[in-house]
Amino acid sequence: MSLGISLISVGAGLQVLGVIAAGDGVRRTRVIYAPERLGIWRQVKKWFGSLGRIFRHQQPLAEPAVGKMATDLPAVSFDGRGVVELGPDATTEQRVDFLTTQVTALQSGVGHLERNLVAQSRKWQEELVAVRAAVSEEAAQSRRQVKEAKADGLAQEAIGLWCVGIGVIVAFVGALML
Repeated sequence: MSLGISLISVGAGLQVLGVIAAGDGVRRTRVIYAPERLGIWRQVKKWFGSLGRIFRHQQPLAEPAVGKMATDLPAVSFDGRGVVELGPDATTEQRVDFLTTQVTALQSGVGHLERNLVAQSRKWQEELVAVRAAVSEEAAQSRRQVKEAKADGLAQEAIGLWCVGIGVIVAFVGALML
């Protein structure tokens, strides 16, 4: 076997190896970023299905949607009080004392509610800051993982394409030697 045929064979082998490596890099990237889009047969069926949609008029779908929302925040409790009125024969002093007592009790209740509200607000702010920090850390970690996975898949694709290019050059040199 001559050197030219050997170079053509090596070049062809490098090309096949490069195509396989690049294809595997693309597949790995798709597994990470688009697992629902895997499968050649599924893609072909989807493509043929989309051709049929060109000629058919699709009716818009209208579906009712119901959502639920839940929270783990504790509810603030309130105290209720009943007021006993003074009789019709109460004196003005009794009425003033009664109203003063009621106003004092209401002011005390408002002060108690304000303190509870401030305490709950502070607690919720602290919890919100903790949640924001956790979400930010998780997002940063996800971004790092995405960058690493992209770099791995793209690096494998680049190596495969370099192998294809080198294989073409080696096969071309082998063909020139014949």
